[in-house]
Amino acid sequence: MCSMQILLVISLVVQLTYSWDIAVSVGDRIDFHNADGTKTDTVYFESQNITALVYDEVHNMLLYVDKQSDRDNICGYNMTSVEYKCYLDRSGGNVRSLAFDPVSEKLFFTDTKERSINWFSFKPGFKNNDYGNLFIKFKGAIPTDIAVDSCRGYIYWINTNLTRSTIERARFRGSEREIVVTSTYQLDLHSLAIDQKSQKLFFFMPLSNSLVTFYSADLNGRNLKSLHTFTYQGETLLFNHPNTIAVSKNAVISMVAWCLPCLPRYVWTLSPSTTIPFTINTQKVVGIATNYKMSDQVQGISDCSHVTRNYNIDESLKVAKEYESSFCVHGIKVRGQSLCECYTGYTGVRCEESFCNNYCLEGACSFTEEGLPVCRCGVGFTGYRCEVNVCYDYCLNNGSCSLNEEDEPSCECLEGYEGGRCEETINKAGALTYN
Repeated sequence: MCSMQILLVISLVVQLTYSWDIAVSVGDRIDFHNADGTKTDTVYFESQNITALVYDEVHNMLLYVDKQSDRDNICGYNMTSVEYKCYLDRSGGNVRSLAFDPVSEKLFFTDTKERSINWFSFKPGFKNNDYGNLFIKFKGAIPTDIAVDSCRGYIYWINTNLTRSTIERARFRGSEREIVVTSTYQLDLHSLAIDQKSQKLFFFMPLSNSLVTFYSADLNGRNLKSLHTFTYQGETLLFNHPNTIAVSKNAVISMVAWCLPCLPRYVWTLSPSTTIPFTINTQKVVGIATNYKMSDQVQGISDCSHVTRNYNIDESLKVAKEYESSFCVHGIKVRGQSLCECYTGYTGVRCEESFCNNYCLEGACSFTEEGLPVCRCGVGFTGYRCEVNVCYDYCLNNGSCSLNEEDEPSCECLEGYEGGRCEETINKAGALTYN
């Protein structure tokens, strides 16, 4: 298991100023934009699939999901120290959504494969579990999108895999669980954001397979209001369901949708004064985060004044020593460098790629002393990669092949043929001919 892990990255930006309002993940990079859509910076990663994003203002860090073929890593890019580090290795998991609470310095996240909500503390000296700390484990429901209300101490999430999809909330300690919104249709709610200032929830509710409505509601689920309905036809662009939203400083809701006929995804914004979205990015966007400081969200709200007093900005991110190991999945860190020395049979920047990955098609893979992959084939298969079925083309003249008790191919011949491979033809006179 990994704790804090250091990534090797490539940045095409020499001097990063980070004057930004919106950050979006686009495959192997994160783009930074102003509210008007102007791109201000770009940072490239070795990862090819950055998904969910959330901004941690306490440490001036973008937290993100680095999705690999067999694991999801939860990582962070510190914009002050320009460091890239990973904190959790969710092997076999599927991390869907992130939410950060600056007061407790906790990152909450959902894992749809594990059907759980989990958390990770960034407080120095706190001993997290290697896989993250469990908040709630679900039996039937699957939690997807997640958001936090730091002012009032609630965590909100969307439940799917139910007859009616719901939005549920609970206190940070797991108490006072209650459903605040229930879908009126047998389609899953999706995407969730909270604005502390307006004290509103924002989410999408599909009305049919071709309609989806953008809603707001009070934090207790009351005063449900439709803000805009998107259709697959009739808009300037045809697009599928938006898949993530975030609230920005000027109360503009940013979301991601994708164009059906042209494939690229788009970032749109909806302001209180208009219900017409406009694009600010035409790349293949997956995740989105906004630079919306907690102090701006709670300004002028008397019952939230305690929030800004209970946390301090710490851009150094001084994490306990137990999290200072390198991010080498199958290897060890080279002393004094952000590089990995891989164990036999592994490669990649973080030793995350096994030479055995997809090598043996029908068998078990192991390594030779030289670190090369070698296969031990399963019953009925042969070849260097166990790619050959022993029955393939074994029985001639349309005979049927199966494995005998010794796991060797055996033929059942059609009428008029016999022989170990049905290679002998029986003529009417009883004489044999050979193919």
